[in-house]
Formats: sequence, structure tokens, C-alpha cells
Amino acid sequence: MDAACEQAVTVHPEFEYRLVKTEKGLLLLAADLEAASLTRFGLASEGALGSAKGAALDGSCWRTRSMSAPCRSSSATTSRSTPGPDSCTPRPRTARKTTRSARSTGSRVDNPVGDDGRFFTTIPLVAGMTVWEANPVVIAELEKRGHLLKREKLTHSYPHCWRHKTPIIFRATTQWFVGMDRPSRTGGRCASWRSTP
Repeated sequence: MDAACEQAVTVHPEFEYRLVKTEKGLLLLAADLEAASLTRFGLASEGALGSAKGAALDGSCWRTRSMSAPCRSSSATTSRSTPGPDSCTPRPRTARKTTRSARSTGSRVDNPVGDDGRFFTTIPLVAGMTVWEANPVVIAELEKRGHLLKREKLTHSYPHCWRHKTPIIFRATTQWFVGMDRPSRTGGRCASWRSTP
């Protein structure tokens, strides 16, 4: 997790999580994904120290790299998104699911990237960098701290601007919408409302 951006971790209340000992330390993994995750990371289990449902972990406080983060249970957490507890960012950068998780845990929803696609100067480690420049810096920092289990390149579909053919950066921003087909609360023909991410 990015200590500059993450505010909480989430678990699904009904999933079982197991604390597994490995050569790279203890991993908390969803029980259904334990074997597949260890194979993917190239690790072997040295035994499970315990297990618990996500609901039992709700409210606990976890230490992540350099900060404390509360654990919250959220049904928005899915077993497809992560093999263990999911990061819950107050600045969701890519996924609607992350935004829903942040809201459900009471986290603030904003973003660390300006209109120019660069991280704000207040964001440690990657201040002033574009999101593309920041990727290798974050990976190198994770490797240096011994927190990177595995690195691999994936080919996947990513949204691009239909005009410029360049990748799109998703940002959580406040927007205004006007509903021309809805009656207003004051009796007018149209309604306007403010939507926050």
C-alpha cells in the first residue's frame, strides 16, 4: 500500500482469511485464494498461524510500512480484486469499487493528481511526477523495502482517449450535473445538483 495515499484496508465480512507464514514473512490471504496466491508469488506455505472471518477483523488497526491503518469490513471487497485484504484509498485513482470501499469506511475521497497529470507536491516520493514516471519509482521503493512479492507485466485493456489515442487517467473530482428531464425541488422544469466522487 502507498502510505501517502492509503487510509484503510478492507476485508469482506463473510470471507475467511488465513495468516500464512512464508519465507518472505506473514501474509494474510483469503482462504479460497491461498494456494493460487502462493503459487503466483512463487512462495511455499510454512503453515497457517490462524484464521478469521473478515467481520472479526473489522475495527482492528494494522501497521502498513510507515503508518497505522484501520481495517474495515466492506461487501465491496471482492475475491477477484485481491488475494487478501484490499487497500482502501481516500484518493481512488482507478476503480469505482475502490471509491465505494472508501465511502463505506468513512474515508475521505479526493485524489493526489492535478489537472496536468502530475502528483501534487504534497505527495511524498512522487511529488511533481506524472503517473507514468511514478510507476518505476514506486516499484523500486517497494523492492528496496522488501515489500514487493512479485513483479510481472500484464497485457490488459486500458481506456484511451478516442481523439488523442493516449491513456486516460481517472481522477476523483467534484462535478456538476443538470438533469433536464427531472422536475426541480422548487417546482421548475429542470433540476441541478452537485455530485461528489
